[in-house]
Amino acid sequence: MNGIAPASAPAPAPAAPSWHHVGRTLSGAGATGLTAAGTVLLLLYLAGRFVWVYNKEVAAANAPGARVDSAAPVRVVVVPRPLRSAAPPVSQLPAFVRGGEGHRGAPEECAVCLSEFAEREAGRRLPGCGHGFHEACIAAWLRLNSTCPLCRAAVASPG
Repeated sequence: MNGIAPASAPAPAPAAPSWHHVGRTLSGAGATGLTAAGTVLLLLYLAGRFVWVYNKEVAAANAPGARVDSAAPVRVVVVPRPLRSAAPPVSQLPAFVRGGEGHRGAPEECAVCLSEFAEREAGRRLPGCGHGFHEACIAAWLRLNSTCPLCRAAVASPG
């Protein structure tokens, strides 16, 4: 006809945009990250569960009137408590005054607080070894220990 091709069927609709498929597939890096996050969450859950069960068992075992099942393994829980010292009270320890009467052999410094004795300052002497300390310092030490802070000799009652 006049050089124009006859019109055929209407043109097909354009393909769906590429963003339409985003989220339906997971890249390798995304899958690895998701797996790692899931693994970490699982391990945190298991650790929390273990601690919860352990604390529950310990509380039940330490409850007053708790019975011990001979078939179950026995767990021993050691709870540190302040020691009661077997040392004599500080007021029973021999006293000394640095620079006063009987000052021979008086220490230059207290081995507990590491400060020097002042002239005419009083202190206490341990009966077994003869080491001297400030009264407050040796009282604090003997609340937790029954030995000399310097030589670790047992503190005996003065006699």
